[in-house]
Amino acid sequence: MNRTPDMCLAIPCIPVSDKYKACFHSVKQGERITFCDERSEVNSKITITAKEAGVYYSSPEQEIIPQEKNQKKSDYVIFCCTEIGQINFIELKGQNIDKSGDRDPFMQILDTIEYFSKTEGLKTLVSANVEKHAFIVSPMRQKIPMGSSISERKLLRKLISQHKASLNIKVLHYVKFVPKGKYSDNDNRIICSSNEPLEFPYRKL
Repeated sequence: MNRTPDMCLAIPCIPVSDKYKACFHSVKQGERITFCDERSEVNSKITITAKEAGVYYSSPEQEIIPQEKNQKKSDYVIFCCTEIGQINFIELKGQNIDKSGDRDPFMQILDTIEYFSKTEGLKTLVSANVEKHAFIVSPMRQKIPMGSSISERKLLRKLISQHKASLNIKVLHYVKFVPKGKYSDNDNRIICSSNEPLEFPYRKL
């Protein structure tokens, strides 16, 4: 992710305590930002944009959650100040979606949600009435293992909001990021690119 320091502005109105406000940064309406996994051999990345005001991002791995043994973390989180609030967890992966061990993207997001829910100053972000989504991102071809794992089912239960407006919304999305291409959103499979990025707040077109 490349941004100059003067662009990384802390937002005072995001529902977190003062301790965490500096960890969140605004995305201006229409602005595009590319998140990258610099450790990835396949250069996993995704470009996102804000289609309205009130969109903020942070990196739990780099800015929020301390380095602790066995603590898994998602790569990025995006909070949108919609009417009920929307939080989006983004995990950047390679071509193969590994559902086991430390590379399990579902456990990384689950652990992040658990950390937020138990931490004063962050728990409002994942409260019951906040709409929740998870995006598993891969570059180019994406190989998703058949069948759901225990961790995937656990994550789905966590993501499904108690808010009635969210009952028919897909909450777990597999995203293929391509260099160029037309945006598509079919069931829970999304294709996006730098010229047609993933928009937040997320709404299925």
